[in-house]
Amino acid sequence: MNNFLSKAIWAIVVLLASGTSCAAHPSLSISAEKLAAATVSLPATWEMEEVTTERRRQDLGASESYGRYWRPQSTRGSLELEVYWFESTSSAKQGYRRALELLRRPGFTAPPPTGVTYTSTFADQYRLFCGFPETTPGGCTAVARYVNYVVITGFLPDDEVTWEQLPTLFGTIDQHIQTVITQGTQ
Repeated sequence: MNNFLSKAIWAIVVLLASGTSCAAHPSLSISAEKLAAATVSLPATWEMEEVTTERRRQDLGASESYGRYWRPQSTRGSLELEVYWFESTSSAKQGYRRALELLRRPGFTAPPPTGVTYTSTFADQYRLFCGFPETTPGGCTAVARYVNYVVITGFLPDDEVTWEQLPTLFGTIDQHIQTVITQGTQ
C-alpha cells in the first residue's frame, strides 16, 4: 500500500509541476446552429441562407456543423459563418490546424487592408488572413477555436458593405459566440 501511495503522490507532483490540471479539459455541448445564430447588421438587399457544411465537416473531423451565408441580391459580396463542433478540445485543436491548412491557399496569406483588422480576445486560437488574387476579388477569412468549436468566418466586400465594416461584422459574431458560450457554462 505504501508503494501505491508514493506512486500516486509522485503522479500528482508531476502533474502540478507540469501545470496540468487533474480535471479534464471541459468540452461544451451547445448546438452549432445556436452558435451560428449571430444577428449581423447588413443592408436589406443582403439575404441569408443556410449552407451545407458536410464536406468541410468531414475534412475537419468535426461531429456537428452548421453554416449561414449572407449575400446581396445583385452584387458579389458575401459573409459566411460556419461552426464546427468537436467532441473534445484536443480534436478541435486538430480541426483548427486542418482548417488553416485547407483555407490558407497560395495567394490567401496576405494581411487585411491597412487599418482593417479584428482580433478576438475570447477565442482560444484566432487567425485572420486575406487573399487578393488577380482573377477574383479579394476577401478575408478568420478561423477561430473556442474550446471544442472551430468557427470560420469569411468576408468579401461589395459597394454596400465595405472593408471598413469587417471589424464590426467579425466582432459581432465573436461577441455572440462569447455570450452563448458564457451562458452555456453557467
